[in-house]
Amino acid sequence: LLGSPPLFRDPGTRLLELMLPMCAMTLVHYLSNSGGVAVIIALDSRRSIYRVWVKNFRWTFITYLTGATVASLIAVNVTSLSPAVLVATIPIILITYFTYNTYKEKIEGHAQRIRDLSQLYLRTVESLALAVDAKDQSTYGHVRRVRAYAMGLAKLRGIVDADELLAIETGSLLHDIGKLAVDDYILNKPGRLSEQEFKTMKTHTTAGEEILNHVQFPYPVAKIVRSHHERWDGTGYPDGLVGEQIPLGARILMIADTYDALRSLRPYKTSNGIDESVEELRKCSGSMYDPGLVELFIKNLVQLEAEATEAVKSMPGLSFRARSGNLDSGVAPMDTGIAFPASPSEEIAELISLAEFCGGVANHLSFGDLLVNLESRLKRLLPFVTCAFFFDSGDGSLSVGHAGGKYAEMLRGFRIGLGVGVSGWVAAYGKPMINARAHLEFQGLPEEIHSMSLAMAVPLHSEGTCIGTISLYADASVTYTEHHLKVLQTFTNQILPALANARGRASSESRQDFLDPVIGTYRTPFLSFAGTELIASCAKNASHFSLLSLDLQNYSEISEHQGQRMADTVLRKVAEILKSEIRERDVLVRFGQQGLVALLDGVNQELVSHRARAIAQQIANSEFDSGQNHWRMGTASYPEDGNTIFAILDKSRQTLQSVPSLLEARLEPDQSKVLEFTAS
Repeated sequence: LLGSPPLFRDPGTRLLELMLPMCAMTLVHYLSNSGGVAVIIALDSRRSIYRVWVKNFRWTFITYLTGATVASLIAVNVTSLSPAVLVATIPIILITYFTYNTYKEKIEGHAQRIRDLSQLYLRTVESLALAVDAKDQSTYGHVRRVRAYAMGLAKLRGIVDADELLAIETGSLLHDIGKLAVDDYILNKPGRLSEQEFKTMKTHTTAGEEILNHVQFPYPVAKIVRSHHERWDGTGYPDGLVGEQIPLGARILMIADTYDALRSLRPYKTSNGIDESVEELRKCSGSMYDPGLVELFIKNLVQLEAEATEAVKSMPGLSFRARSGNLDSGVAPMDTGIAFPASPSEEIAELISLAEFCGGVANHLSFGDLLVNLESRLKRLLPFVTCAFFFDSGDGSLSVGHAGGKYAEMLRGFRIGLGVGVSGWVAAYGKPMINARAHLEFQGLPEEIHSMSLAMAVPLHSEGTCIGTISLYADASVTYTEHHLKVLQTFTNQILPALANARGRASSESRQDFLDPVIGTYRTPFLSFAGTELIASCAKNASHFSLLSLDLQNYSEISEHQGQRMADTVLRKVAEILKSEIRERDVLVRFGQQGLVALLDGVNQELVSHRARAIAQQIANSEFDSGQNHWRMGTASYPEDGNTIFAILDKSRQTLQSVPSLLEARLEPDQSKVLEFTAS
């Protein structure tokens, strides 16, 4: 056998001779094939080559070994040129082919399912992020922007491992998921959190970790979420980690999260510009943040800002999301002229007086008159520059029903959304607020009012529903205390029944309920209602209105000598003259027994003087008058003569002149204005 040609040797002997070289070739083929594919996949996915090979190709050695064994058997036996051997080889080849084809199809199907699951996984994570974003009303788009900043910074830092990048991406989307365990009123509070509230807020990091541990992510998301409020100097929470003890992903996330928070408008702060935000990052570099990452972030900020802006463009709109969005000014000196209770006994006396008022007189006042009275009593109890009574408008917003103090005129007709600003937050969550930043309340109002630095507000609860707030605003000379808050809450509790009663009457009364059936004008209570509305409209539109008062001085004498009917007839005849001289949109009110008041919308001081003269001439020329009735007339205008209907009315009463005197007084002749007024 040893001397025979190789082709005709014993197959067993040849197999032994070929075993070593075949094993070597198998190993080379296996390593070059699997290693080459692993390199391509690793470079494409930016992962470790060794990790890709170990995870995906180590187990395929058995397949290669089996194939090599079959190839060796074929190589040994095919040289014998036996037809039987060739026939026996064909099924092995076919089985190998079909096994490979089936394996390939299964692998491709499995890969597609993995891709589909990955997409579903990412969409689920984004949906959870949207849930957090919707709960925290101040952070619309926050998680999308934070993801863009964090992923951009991670890649700039040189992170290529796919699992680590996925952990940072998922962590940036879900870093605030623990806020689902924090009360809404704390998340959206437009002011400094109390010590207890801040402790509650800090639990969102550990709560987030606990929630994500249940998901069992295949990469360390939970640790990043837990540590994203740790500080470089060890003063962060929840574990007080220092420097590089903090996971790299958490350090990246903290910079991304903080920068977006600086750039965003929140209930407790205004938004910063890019330069201010960069300055703040640099200021805290080395104490709060990893200094190397801060410089890398700032160096590439233009690129990162562009990526964050693009990330929010595809943000889905959610129907349940209630949204609304500069500020700051100098501080003006306090100028209220308020006399505060000098002692607890005076304070108690004021509150006792308030209780007596609410139990008696308050129940007979109109809604507007009651608010005016309550403002004056509030001045004697608490310090403020400006106050406002907000009421629910029924359309998701609050409107000022009455304002008092230095900037009252600016607040007339002012509206604010529920949950927005200080008063909106108090009304939305039914909780009081003390020493909140007042400028968050006044967006869109003139700069002067931004001198108010602090606000205190309490909700008005009626039958379990918040119907509005009482809000006080002070400058830097005042800091509200818990005692101030208790006084305001006591004040609110005492006035609520009378306030709800008066508001109910005002909403149920129609204009017809205010009509005086004797002379066909509105009755006196309508003056407060119409005047307050008119002032609010004028304040909002920066327009004017004027008030014209007319008094029948000898009304009592006519009534005594000629009867009540005659006195009312005279008043009615003059009312008819007034109606002919004013427009349909103007309001005419019977004031007391012997007076008439006309509210002239859009009429300034100059024009109302001409109107008064024309009306005086009409009265003097009327058949029923003949100079025997003693008429007096006066005028006043908004805003020149006052900011409340009562102040303007009082001013008009101070200017009353007799009709003859008014006709004899020299006025600048401008009949075109009179005619223009009449025509309009």
